[in-house]
Amino acid sequence: MEARPPARLHRLRGSVKEGEAGNGEVARTLAPALYPLADGRWAAAVLQRQSESYSGGGASFVTADFVPLDAKPQSTIAAYEGIPYSCSRMIRACFSEKEYKTSKHCHDESSGSLRIAYGEPAKAGGPYDWQFTWLQSDWAANTPASATVSTRQRFSASEGSADFCGGGPQ
Repeated sequence: MEARPPARLHRLRGSVKEGEAGNGEVARTLAPALYPLADGRWAAAVLQRQSESYSGGGASFVTADFVPLDAKPQSTIAAYEGIPYSCSRMIRACFSEKEYKTSKHCHDESSGSLRIAYGEPAKAGGPYDWQFTWLQSDWAANTPASATVSTRQRFSASEGSADFCGGGPQ
């Protein structure tokens, strides 16, 4: 099922810079993998995790900037920026003792992760063609686990992005 990303996602498309986190916390780490850019060229993924906590739930949204390892030290050029990498979100949906006793599931839950396929370069020695696929599962409150909806959405960095667990933080 293909879906257009919500307008609020555009704020997440670029890197989260200092002071732009809003109410959530931002943590930066490196992914424990190298990503091929072209023959003999590699990138590291700088992950930016923004977390939110609230009564009865929370959320975590991780974006990635894929930075070439051969980039100049002062360079801020990433091969790809602000790509949704992973997410999880849980929102409480039961509020009374009766609801907790009778509900099949008392939270709305979403989780998602990125997959990357590397296509052949357009010309010999050129960069690989990265193809992104976003995998997500959504389990609505008050439904059994068998009602979980799984989606697969392909996107490219130039065309937009994925739904990303509801579009990320507001």
